[in-house]
Formats: sequence, structure tokens, C-alpha cells
Amino acid sequence: MNISSSNSNMLSGATARPMTAEATSTAAQARQARGQPITSADQLQTEQAVGQAQKTEASRPQLEEAVKAVNDFLKPINDGIQFSLDEDTGKTVVKVIDLATKDVIRQFPSEEMLAIAKAIDQMKGLLVQQKA
Repeated sequence: MNISSSNSNMLSGATARPMTAEATSTAAQARQARGQPITSADQLQTEQAVGQAQKTEASRPQLEEAVKAVNDFLKPINDGIQFSLDEDTGKTVVKVIDLATKDVIRQFPSEEMLAIAKAIDQMKGLLVQQKA
């Protein structure tokens, strides 16, 4: 069996995927480390990858608008489910509420997980301040 022919057959059916911003930047850094200059094509790829990453992230007002739209849609169907945004972490929170008592039956993510996420964000901030 010829290994090179089987490998080329496997590669011929593969589709190209766009590189992420990290992969593009890493490739350019590797070229620079080998003493090869970073070309304008490398810079263009990096800028495009970063631009695509920024387009996919929703801004706070967009998230608030989406949460409001979901709540408005669900209100006539089931008033016991509420979507909201956590103020500190910016995470989407889903609550299942008992309609009779208005108590929260279940929350995703839980209050404990939100507290952990907030603590991790604060620790990241401390690490960045100490390095600077």
C-alpha cells in the first residue's frame, strides 16, 4: 500500500477553514521567529480574523434587546420563565419561577456559579495589574 497516495486522497476531500485570529497571529509570529519578515498578507489575514471575531461578539445593548425580545415572546406562552443579564458578569441568566409564590425554582447558571465567575474576573484583573 502506498501511504503517500492515501494521504493525498484524504487531503483532497478536505475543505479549507478560515484561520482564527490566534492562529493567524501565531503563524506570523513563527515566521518572524525564524527570521522571515511578516508580509502585508500576514497583516491583512490577522486584521480580517480579528474583524470577524469582533463581529461575532454581541454588544451589551444587543444582548439586552435580545433578552427583552425573548421575554416578550415567552410571556403569553409561559410567564414562569424569565431571561435576564447578570450585571456583574454580563452572562445570560434563565430563571424558572413558581407563578403562585413568585419564588425562583431553578436558575441557570446558579447564583454560586455567577459568584465564581465574578471572583475569577476579579482575579484576572489583579493579575493584569500586578504584571503591569
